Amino acid sequence: MDYLFFDIECANCDGGNGKICSFGYVLTDEKFNIKEYTDLLINPKARFKLRGWGNKSYITLAYPEKDFHESPDFTYYYEKIKTLLTAEDTLIFGYAPENDAGFLRSEFERYSLPRVDFTFYDVQRLFKAECGEEGGNLCSLSTACEALGAEAEFTSHKSCDDAFATMKVLEAICKLKATTPAEIVKKNENIRGELKNGEVTALYFKPKTELKPGEENYIKGINKDDFRYLLRRLSGRQNKGELSRKRICVSWLYEYKHFREMLWIVKSISDNGGRYTHKVAECEIFVKKPGCVRGICKREIEAMKLKEMTSGRRPVIMDFSEFLERLGTDEKALAENSAAALNIITELKSGS
Repeated sequence: MDYLFFDIECANCDGGNGKICSFGYVLTDEKFNIKEYTDLLINPKARFKLRGWGNKSYITLAYPEKDFHESPDFTYYYEKIKTLLTAEDTLIFGYAPENDAGFLRSEFERYSLPRVDFTFYDVQRLFKAECGEEGGNLCSLSTACEALGAEAEFTSHKSCDDAFATMKVLEAICKLKATTPAEIVKKNENIRGELKNGEVTALYFKPKTELKPGEENYIKGINKDDFRYLLRRLSGRQNKGELSRKRICVSWLYEYKHFREMLWIVKSISDNGGRYTHKVAECEIFVKKPGCVRGICKREIEAMKLKEMTSGRRPVIMDFSEFLERLGTDEKALAENSAAALNIITELKSGS
């Protein structure tokens, strides 16, 4: 039995899609003897976003940025990563690995690569479960190392170092409990997750909110997952059209209560070269749709403030009916054909 510990860093996660710039891993035998300790530097084919609000630097890269851009892209490492993740008699561990699994999913989709299914175990939640750490928040990797006396050097945002530290935390827990990783994952079944058929699931995820009668067309529960899936799949497309390279945002209440209609709208935006966004600050066109219960839509307020801040340059604030006309439809036709919009998700998931 081997154990694989892995960690991923991204250049940015725009559109909910991680653009991977490093895949670090440590491969050990069942006694934690290291067989491989590697950081794969990957050209993310995207710009690095290293600054927060007010241009305050908050991310320090482990390597010079040029080293990433001079490295091969994700497709070059695909077979290597696939082999690691699908090796027989290997347990895979990470620290909050559901995030890393999501980054991998994004890259499989971005580069149109075959999906890779694998099961993973979360050492972060294992630490909370086995060590009785108090408090509702999950602990950082450095906190877990300190609490267990696990010696591990940390280089900021260096994937292989985080993978090594994750290994040391698990090793320390096994010593503390006089057990093995294989035994401990059987005891703690709720630390298991998987990437399967392009979806990340985990037993420790909160149950999806059930849709109540009358909420079948709301963007919540499974509908919310499907809507996010659509945005993720379409975000990397660069179609030509009237909306080329334009980002569009719609009033929140309409979006929330019109799941099927929004599927069609988002797909049509993409077909015309644009991209849908939830963030008013990113959009070039804001589509207003009256109907908010407590007066004017919060997104519309943000759009008007942004327009004022940019001296009227953006966003263009457009009535809903006018925008639908640009997409070649109207509200009546959109409502009548909304059920067919569900086929968009079905076709994407089937690879059509």
